[in-house]
Amino acid sequence: MKNIIGLTGPTGSGKSSFCTVAENKGITVIDCDKISREVTQKGSECLNRLTLAFGEDILADGSLDRKLLAEKAFSSPDKKQLLEDIIFPFILCTVMEKIEKTENDTVILDAPTLFESGIDEMCGCVVAILCHPEIREKRIIERDNLSREQAKIRMNAGKPDDFYKQRADFILNSDKPKEEYLKDCEILIDKLKEGKDYV
Repeated sequence: MKNIIGLTGPTGSGKSSFCTVAENKGITVIDCDKISREVTQKGSECLNRLTLAFGEDILADGSLDRKLLAEKAFSSPDKKQLLEDIIFPFILCTVMEKIEKTENDTVILDAPTLFESGIDEMCGCVVAILCHPEIREKRIIERDNLSREQAKIRMNAGKPDDFYKQRADFILNSDKPKEEYLKDCEILIDKLKEGKDYV
């Protein structure tokens, strides 16, 4: 039986750095953001359903215009829920396939919407990465080439820190010197790799 660890947290919190440390230790990381790109490729069933729900204008030469879809989906809680209802089943199916294929005993599922998608039910424990909003905003703007207004819309569409604190087994905070944060990641990953003393 595989040791499956869920990794979540708001956008821009520092999950990628945690994953890099884990991969350097030989742990398989399944990136659910990448999977969301796979399942919405040109001509896919998932993309067809998104087009029906959000309009033909989310397509650019048959491919998904992710920035436009994000603007539409994050404009209201109902539209965000609609996006999740369409895409989550496709992501979950692909995640399960990838878990079955990996030969590693320990797998990290990097999923910003881990709890919302129900993927947390597959995990032995969950780690949430949190960070001060101002730092997250700066990271998002630089990472995704967004305006400050676009970054705020994306952040406001996410869950508050308390949502993660109430649900995760472990909390790491990344608004500290990078070397210190990476050391925290390393210590926790070593513990999780043992697959014991989760809670």
